[in-house]
Amino acid sequence: IAGFSASNTCMGQKTIFTDTSLFAGGIINSWSWNFGDSDTSNLQNPFHTYNDEGDYTVTLSLGSAQGCNEAISQQITVHKVPEAGFNTNGNDMVAGEIIHFNDESENTDYWTWDFGDETDTDSIQEPDHIYNLAGTYLVKQIVANQYQCKDSLLQNILIQEDQVYGPVIPLAFTPNNDNENDILYVRGGPFETLTFIVFNKWGQEIFRTESELEGWDGTFKGKDQPPGVYVYIIEAKTLDGKSYTISDDVTLIR
Repeated sequence: IAGFSASNTCMGQKTIFTDTSLFAGGIINSWSWNFGDSDTSNLQNPFHTYNDEGDYTVTLSLGSAQGCNEAISQQITVHKVPEAGFNTNGNDMVAGEIIHFNDESENTDYWTWDFGDETDTDSIQEPDHIYNLAGTYLVKQIVANQYQCKDSLLQNILIQEDQVYGPVIPLAFTPNNDNENDILYVRGGPFETLTFIVFNKWGQEIFRTESELEGWDGTFKGKDQPPGVYVYIIEAKTLDGKSYTISDDVTLIR
């Protein structure tokens, strides 16, 4: 029984064909492949590169030492490969500050980011990342589409030295979805550890984070909180070893 499978059916990459034929009456001793684009092969398990996406009819013809012949044709679909691409949010990137990675890839459904500093990888489309130390880091973006066709891009980014600052928070913020001062972040650092807690006027804890990448958006359990004064506590340790405990208030304005 003639049969075969095809894997990695991605344009411009090696598509691997595997002969799965079974012949009980003898030994198969010849294979003839027609890949549907005028190219052929006589290998048992060949690979082939398609230069264009689309549907192709692939034919495998078999011959045995006993003079038997059999053929099978199957249609495969060759898919367009995604194209990796990204940039960052500026040229003057500083240790301890949030670096935003802008995705510029095309034809992409899945993302994997390796930031080059031995931290965990990220799989969101446009991640934020903080480098605690200055230096040059090799960032790798791997992109894939729903057919598991992949592409990748390596790019060096330079993180510069900066002074270490204690934690600071603005006096007020305006979470009205105008993309200006919508989120209350703890600034300063870089931090070795950080805890940021917000309380309402009844002393109820309504927000807590241990990441400087996460700020309060003025909600509690998904509901907008009313304008007014809120108390916060910050406990932090910066990379220079200094510890801070700050209790103060911030005004929410709508």
